[in-house]
Amino acid sequence: MRAKKDNKVYDIDQSQANRYMKQGFDIFNDDGSLYSYSDLKTIKYSDHLKEVNELKEKLDEAQKENASLKKKLESASQGETTGKGK
Repeated sequence: MRAKKDNKVYDIDQSQANRYMKQGFDIFNDDGSLYSYSDLKTIKYSDHLKEVNELKEKLDEAQKENASLKKKLESASQGETTGKGK
């Protein structure tokens, strides 16, 4: 495993992972995949709210598109059943 923080990288074993996380290090498996973020990670609340609002906007757009596609599908299905689609 590896502990990474800023420009520091240490090879560690799993028994040391918690100690390094408490010191602000992110822990990665030997294959480079993330094992765990540091317990000390924080972001600004304003940055968090900005991201949440962007995700809400994307969700609203996706829900509108989904509703529109459902209506098109329903009308296409009704046209096929009544024979108007041919």
